[in-house]
This record gives sequence, structure tokens and C-alpha cells, in this order.
Amino acid sequence: MKSKLILWSIRVFVPFIAVAFLIACGGGGGSNFNNPTKRTLTSVIVTPGSSSLPKGKSVQFSARASYSDGSSADVTATATWASSANNVASVGNAAGSKGSAQAVAIGSSTISAAVGGGTAGSVVTGTSVLTVSAATLDSIAVIPSSASVALGLKQQFTATGTYSDASTQDLTSTVTWSSSDGAVATVSAGQASSLKQGSATLTAASGSVSATAALAVAPATLVSVAVSPASVSLPKGKTQQFSAEGTYTDATKQNLTNTINWSASTGATISSTGLATAATEGNPTITATSASISGNASLTVLPAALVSISVSPASASVPKGKTQQFTAQGTYTDASTNDVTGSVTWSASTGAAVSAGGLATANVVGGSTITAKSNSITGTASLTVAPAALVSIAVSPATASVPKGMTQQYTAQGTYTDASTQNLTSSVTWSASSGASFTR
Repeated sequence: MKSKLILWSIRVFVPFIAVAFLIACGGGGGSNFNNPTKRTLTSVIVTPGSSSLPKGKSVQFSARASYSDGSSADVTATATWASSANNVASVGNAAGSKGSAQAVAIGSSTISAAVGGGTAGSVVTGTSVLTVSAATLDSIAVIPSSASVALGLKQQFTATGTYSDASTQDLTSTVTWSSSDGAVATVSAGQASSLKQGSATLTAASGSVSATAALAVAPATLVSVAVSPASVSLPKGKTQQFSAEGTYTDATKQNLTNTINWSASTGATISSTGLATAATEGNPTITATSASISGNASLTVLPAALVSISVSPASASVPKGKTQQFTAQGTYTDASTNDVTGSVTWSASTGAAVSAGGLATANVVGGSTITAKSNSITGTASLTVAPAALVSIAVSPATASVPKGMTQQYTAQGTYTDASTQNLTSSVTWSASSGASFTR
């Protein structure tokens, strides 16, 4: 019943509404209905109305058209875009880039959007001013991005800035550098100084733009080896103790004598602890090496030097006036020996005299020291001078003839080692062969 009532209402009132609409529009022929009032374009607004952009950056402009009936529409994609100074800013006018302005150079440009469709085909234009400023810093790159140095060494970092116009610039000396751990490393003008084993993050900042690099500080490493003595001369056969001192990257020093590798060129030998032996006359080089670090010393090997003198016989006893031949034997640094009797200087203490050839003469009863000397090397022997010894007896007369039964006095004179003489007539023992006899 209710649905029938609704259907009846529609049939009654729809014709009535249609007649009323025709009357309102002028009715009868209705010229205004066939020629409604036309909508016209009144203005174009470009947004943003003005903008400032660093060189190299871009901004999207949009255009909105307003019409006489109060309506509006986005016409960004249909407007014709232009820049008053293309060398300052360019604006896209192709599909997909409409209204996109690129800052090219410092200056200002008017960006316009032209829209057709006005009365009598007129074009309405909207504008905005774009001011292009200097390129701004977009990012910083620190090179190297990570590094490892031995304690005590320095590491140079560089900071390169990339700007809004894609240009780059070395900012190493102008950025602000900092270290996350000043006890491990400090940094100035990009140069990092290692202070302690560990790690630190280094930062280069300019305004709100920054970049970092990682620095690892490893243990100090050996940078040089010094060998002492640096130069030495040795006679053949002698030894010389060398020492090696290492200097490290953190300026510390360490004695490496017993841990470093020792070597010697031809003419010398050297032990694992640096004790060198001069073997052959010449100029061998002594080298101490640790890994690839080495230090050198020069060794001059001279002829073997005399180290001792032995005098033979070591002791002797001769009567006053007699002589004793002494000889001198030299022992050298290379353990060789040589008779140096004729080259040493001989001397004797009180009681004896000695010739240049080592022949000693006993002069005074007692003891005497015989010395053989060459430079500072000496050798000695002892000589005991005994009383002069009888060396001959002379009987006088040497010949005589006496009758049987008669006597003949003989005398005996002794000659001694010191050339002295003495009457021994009463002290010698006399004897005679057959035919004579002696009485005291």
C-alpha cells in the first residue's frame, strides 16, 4: 500500500517540477537555456610565491587557475612555464618536469606559468621570483675512511666537501676536526697523532654537515737499530762485544743485543749475542737485523798484536863475571808465537847487565831481574849472581930443572870468572908424578 502511494506521488509531481524549471529559465523557446553564461579565467597563482635556492638545487613550482564562477583548478601540468633568466634558473616545460626549476647560477629569475582560455583567447600568466644563492655543502667525505697506525705514528686524513651544485672542494684545513677519544688519538688539520693503543672515531664537521673515519692504534713498531760501537779497530784474533738498541715508533728504546739477529761479512765472526772475533785483516761489516730493520757497525781488522812475552830461561844462576843468554818469545792476539829476542828492549836490575840480544853478564853477587819489553808488553826472568868461580890455575915456574935431592918452590895463581886472580899456593892440592914429591 505504501509503495503504491510513493509511485502515485512521483507521477503527479515530476511533470509539475519540469514545468516550473522551464518557467524559471524563461519558458516558451527559452533562449537563455540554450546559451548559458560562459566561465572565464581570471588569474593564475604560482606557488611558492617567492623562493631562495642554493645553486644546484631544484624546486617544484605549481600553478593554480581561478575562474569567474569562483572555481579553481591545478594547471601545473598544462601551463606553459618560462624563466626570465635561463642562465640563473631553468624551468621544466616537458611532460613530467613541468614547473620544476633548477638553480643554475647566483642571481634571480622570474618563473612564470602561462595559461590560455581567457576571453577572446587571452592568456593569463602567474609569476614567482626565484633567488639563487651560492652552492651549499651537502656532504663531507673523509679519506681514508679507516686506518691503522703503530703507536707514536701520525696518519693524515683529508676531508672533501660535495656541494649542492655537485662541485667538490678540499676542506681538510677548514673543517673542525675532533676525536672520540683524545687519550688514544688527537687530530688537527686532518693529521691524527696516536697516543695510546686503542681505537678512536675522527670527525670532520662544517656546520651541521659531518663525516667520520675510524682510526686503530696498534702497538709501537721498530723503526731503527743502532749498533755500538759504531766503528772499532781490532788486531787479528781479538774480540769485541757489540750491542744493539732499537728505537720504536713511540720514541721508546730497547736493548735488543740478545734477541736480534747478528751477522758479519768476511773477515770476522760474531756470536748470537754480539761478540765479534777479528779473523782476517780487512774491513768486515757487523750487522744487527730484526725483521726488515737493521743497523750496521764497521770493524777494521789489524795485524795480530803482541799480548805477552815469555823470557827463557825463566831463572838462572851464574857466577860473577859469567854471561847468560836469554831469549824472548812473543805470543799474539791470534794465538801465534814468534821469537822476538832481537826486537825487544832488554834491561837488567842492579847486579847484571844485558845486551840488545839478551846476553846477560853477572856483575855483582846477588839477584837481578832480566826484562824484555815491547811497547807496554813485558816479560821477565830472574838471574842469581853467585861469587866468581875459579876458572884456571897458573903454576910458576912453568918449567924447572933441579939436581936430585934439591927442592924447587912452585906457586899457584888462580884466575876467576870475573877475571880476578888470587895466589892459591897454600890452598891448592899439590901432586907430582914419579920422580918428585911436594911438601907444603
